Amino acid sequence: MKHARRPGSIPFDEADFSEACREAGFVPLGLSDKHILAVRTLTRPNALREHNDPFDRLLLAQAKVENLLFLTHDALIPDYEEKCVIPV
Repeated sequence: MKHARRPGSIPFDEADFSEACREAGFVPLGLSDKHILAVRTLTRPNALREHNDPFDRLLLAQAKVENLLFLTHDALIPDYEEKCVIPV
């Protein structure tokens, strides 16, 4: 979706990304009710700039529920103060 919105900022399309992940041995993580329900457990201090990306919140909730690490370059995500967030 991000490639479709800004193809110049992401140099590969969905198919290339999927293939690279498969070749690297990554395993897809399905979406379940527990991931969706965990989104409401994410909190940010009210004084901070609002984070308006529902997909990022869903990915963060998945990482939290599954005890995975969430690597991100998004400066707003570490504000959630979740143990699973690793800023890069």
